[in-house]
Amino acid sequence: MPPSPFAALGAAIFACLLAAGPASAAAAPFSAAPDIAIADGTPQAVAAGDFNSDGRQDLAITDERRRRVSIRLGNGDGTFRDGGPVGADLFRPYDVAVADLDADGIEDLAVAAAQGDRELEVFRGVGDGTFFPTAALNLPTRAESLAIGDFNGDGAADLAATNLLSVSVRLGTGNGAFAATGPDIDTGRYTGGIQAADLDGDGREDLTFIMAGTPQQLGVLTGKGDGTFHAVRTAAVPNLVLDTAVGDFDGDAIADVAAPVTFEDRIAVRAGKGDGSLGDGPPDVPTGDRPIAVVAADLDGDGAQDVATANTDDDSVSVRLGNGDGTFRDGGEIEVGDFPVALAAGDFDADGREDLAVANLAGATVSIRLGAGTAPLEGNLLVNGGFEDGFGARLPGQSAQIPGWKRTGGMTAVRYGSFPHFGVPTHLDAPRWGGGLNLLGGGDGAATGGITTATQTADVSASAEAIDGGRATAKLSALLGGGVTYGDRMGVHAAFLDGEGAERGALDLPPLTAADRRNRTILVPREGRAPVPPGTRSIRVTLTSFDDDKTFSSAIADDVKLTLALGPPAAKPGAGPADVPATGEPATSGDGAAGPGPVLAFGASAKVSLRLAGARPGRDGRVAVRLVNDNAFGITGTLQAKAGRAAVHRRLAIGANRSVVVKLALPRALRRKLAARHRLDLRLRAVLRDPAGGARQVSAKVRVRSR
Repeated sequence: MPPSPFAALGAAIFACLLAAGPASAAAAPFSAAPDIAIADGTPQAVAAGDFNSDGRQDLAITDERRRRVSIRLGNGDGTFRDGGPVGADLFRPYDVAVADLDADGIEDLAVAAAQGDRELEVFRGVGDGTFFPTAALNLPTRAESLAIGDFNGDGAADLAATNLLSVSVRLGTGNGAFAATGPDIDTGRYTGGIQAADLDGDGREDLTFIMAGTPQQLGVLTGKGDGTFHAVRTAAVPNLVLDTAVGDFDGDAIADVAAPVTFEDRIAVRAGKGDGSLGDGPPDVPTGDRPIAVVAADLDGDGAQDVATANTDDDSVSVRLGNGDGTFRDGGEIEVGDFPVALAAGDFDADGREDLAVANLAGATVSIRLGAGTAPLEGNLLVNGGFEDGFGARLPGQSAQIPGWKRTGGMTAVRYGSFPHFGVPTHLDAPRWGGGLNLLGGGDGAATGGITTATQTADVSASAEAIDGGRATAKLSALLGGGVTYGDRMGVHAAFLDGEGAERGALDLPPLTAADRRNRTILVPREGRAPVPPGTRSIRVTLTSFDDDKTFSSAIADDVKLTLALGPPAAKPGAGPADVPATGEPATSGDGAAGPGPVLAFGASAKVSLRLAGARPGRDGRVAVRLVNDNAFGITGTLQAKAGRAAVHRRLAIGANRSVVVKLALPRALRRKLAARHRLDLRLRAVLRDPAGGARQVSAKVRVRSR
C-alpha cells in the first residue's frame, strides 16, 4: 500500500509528477462503477475488508485534509455507501492496514497518523462498520507506511511501520494492546512501502521496504521468530521507488517483490532467492507515466499473479499480466481520477473477478473499476467452489457450514486474515489467489483421527453420449496450501461413478507438502486431466485434510473447479464432422440446425511453444520449462528433457489459450554433469494430443546454467 511521498521529499516529487503531459494507451478489460466522493478531502491510502460482517467487501480510506479515516460500506454490486468517519484530528493519516488485531473475529484498523505525541493509532472494530480507538503508539518519528504480521510466532498480529529513517516493530498481545516499545531499526535512509512476508522460507515473517537515497534500494529484514530481526539486506533498484508489492511472480513458491520506478515509468521486479535476498530478477516492466503505487493480484483469473500501478501523471492504472515465469505482458490501461496515489484489489461486486479501488489525491475521489474478464470459476460443475457462500470461520474454535458441500470432522470455510495470523493468508494475499473473503480450512480433526473432508457430487448424465463415446475429458483444478512449517496438507480426489454409484476411475490432485510451498503460508495452483470412463454418470469430488498430530489442521484450499471438455462425435457416412464446442453443447443456427462450431483439433501448426522458464535450476534442483498453448482447446501429452542417453519425462495438460510451467527433476547423471561444467545442453520435446486424438510434436534446444 502506498505511502505519502515521504515528508522530506513530498513537495518536490509532487511538483515533478505534475509537470509532464498525459499519454494514451490501450484500455484494460475493466468497467467503471460510480466513483466514491471524498468531499473536500485528500484520499491518501485505501484498504479493503468486511467491517460490518455482511460478507461484502468494504473500504477504509485515509483523508489527510480532513484528518480522519473514511469508511465506505460495500453493497455487493460495486457501489458503496457512507459508513462514517473513524478518528478525529489525526495528523497526516498516510496509511491504513486491516486485520483482526484483538482476536475477536472482527476486523480492526491500524492507521499511520499522529495524534498528540503518538504516531500510530489502533481502532477496534465493533462488527457493524464502526470503530473506536484502543491504542496509540510511540515511534521515533511519524509513521509513513504500515504492515501487519506475526513476528514472534504467537498467533497475535503485530505492527511494523516505516518512520523516515527507521523501521519500528510493536508486538501485539492478542487483545488489541501492543508493547509500548520494540525494535526501532535504523536504516540510515528514508523508508516506506513496507510489506510483511516470509522471504526466506523458515516459517517466520520478514519485512521488505524501500530505502530512498543514493543508491536507491529495497531493504529486507529477515525475522528471527522472536520479534527481532537480522541485519538489513539490500537489493538495487534503478531509481526512486515509493511502494512495494509482494507476490510469487515466477511460480516457484518463493516471495518476489515488485516496485514502481516512478521517474522511469517501469516496474522493477526483484525475484526472491529463497534465503531472504532478492536477485536482479526478470526484465523491468513498462508502465504508464509516473507510477507511484503498486498492487499484486490475479487480475485475469489465469492463476498467474499480475501487478497494477497507479500512475500520477496520466491519471491511469497500468495492468500488467503475469506469464507465471516472472515476466509480464501488457494488460492495458484504466482511466481513473485526478492524481491517483494508492490502490487496493478486491472483489467488490461478488462476481469472482478481481476489482480495483484507486485513491485519487487531487480528484478527492476513489475510483472503482470492476474486472470484466473471465471469472476463475466460470463453467464450474461444482457449487460454491470458491467457498464464498455463507460466512467463514474467524476463530479456530468456529466450524462454519459450507453450502453445497458435505463435511466430516471440523472441515470449515475460513475467513482470509482470520486468527491465528501466522497460519491463515491475509486480506492482501486473497486477491493474489482465490480472491473473495473465504477459503477452505482443514479445521478440528481431533475426533476423526486427524482426517477431515468436504465432498460434493456433480451430475454429468447430460453428457452421457459423449462420455460413452470416449469423447469426454475431465479437468480438476484447485488452489492448495497450508500454514508455515506445519505438515498439514490437503488433497483432492475425483471419483468417476456409474449410475449405481460404483467407481469406474479417478483423478487426483496430490497434497501439497510444506516443502512444496517452502514453509510459507500460501496457496499454489494445481490441476489435472483424465478421460472420463464410459458409463460415468456423476463425479464425486472430495477434499481431504491430513493432520498427523490429529489436532487442528492448517491445511487450506480455494477455488476448486471441475469441468468437462467434449470432443466432436465421429462423422456419419456421407456427412461432414459435427462441431461440438468445449462446453459440450452442440452448436446450432437460428433454426435449430447444426451450425459451425470451434474446431477442436490441431491445424497446420501445433500453435504450442516451449522454452526454459529460468536459466538456472531452482533451489530444489528442478529445471522449469514453460509451455504456451495458443489453441482454443485444451491439450494433453508428455514432456521430455534429454541429454545424451539420460532423459526425464513428465505428463502435462494445458488449458485453452493457457500456459503452464513444468518442473523437471534431472537424473543424477545430468545433475553431476551440470555441477562439473556449470552448463548443460538439453533437448526438450513435447508430444501433444488434441481433443480429437490428433498428435503433434514440438521441440527446442536449450542451455541450463548453474551459475
